[in-house]
Amino acid sequence: IGEVTEGFGFKDTYVSCKWYLEWGKSWSFLAGEESSQTQYSASDDGVQVWNHPIDVHFATASMQGWPRMVATVWELDEYGRSILSGYGFAHLPTNPGYHELDVHCWRPSGSIREELQSFFLGTSSCLVDENMIFGKAWETRSQLVTVSSGVVKMNMNVLLRFFSEH
Repeated sequence: IGEVTEGFGFKDTYVSCKWYLEWGKSWSFLAGEESSQTQYSASDDGVQVWNHPIDVHFATASMQGWPRMVATVWELDEYGRSILSGYGFAHLPTNPGYHELDVHCWRPSGSIREELQSFFLGTSSCLVDENMIFGKAWETRSQLVTVSSGVVKMNMNVLLRFFSEH
């Protein structure tokens, strides 16, 4: 139970965050939304406030494959085009209680030509396979050239039930 509260450090005024949850084979999704998107938030001070609720319930017999949240941040330019601003992920906390999470986001940096195209035409370099954000990160992400793009803040309340039996 929690919320995607805000984003900061992103370059444009209008910013939205799409998020989804990933979990291992021993986990079962019981209820809630496993993915969603915040509204586009406008800001003059560089802090986009979303306060988007998260409420998910899982069951598991093993700690392996602990759930994680994957975030994709999008910006609206002055022409109303959605442009990728960044990718990021964070594991959900393993301890019960209230937690504040910072998801540091990054985006692929293109060649000089692609970066000029991004600047003048409002495009951005995107991942062809989003599994590179976490799943294939150890194998292939080290070969990417990336640029830091901002931070998504989340507040989580973790409730564990019957974990003392495992």
